[in-house]
Amino acid sequence: MLERLAVPVNPNLPRVESDAEARFRDPKEAAKRAIVLYFVISVAHEADRETALTWLKDEGLWDAVSPKEKPSSRVIIQPRKKSWRQRGG
Repeated sequence: MLERLAVPVNPNLPRVESDAEARFRDPKEAAKRAIVLYFVISVAHEADRETALTWLKDEGLWDAVSPKEKPSSRVIIQPRKKSWRQRGG
């Protein structure tokens, strides 16, 4: 499918699904997911959770948050537990 649309594909990667199984998301659905993922990342980087949650709910995006993401929106990362993220590689 991607080849037909002239989208570059790495031939060394395994196929995840067949062309018959693949589906493109509705553009609005994809945009909602992009915003939600931005929220998840911002909360992981210490954005104010309550402000972010309120904004998502006020904008009608809470339903676009997956069940796995909803609990993470309430997780508080303790400073000692996040220190691994701050070390250089």
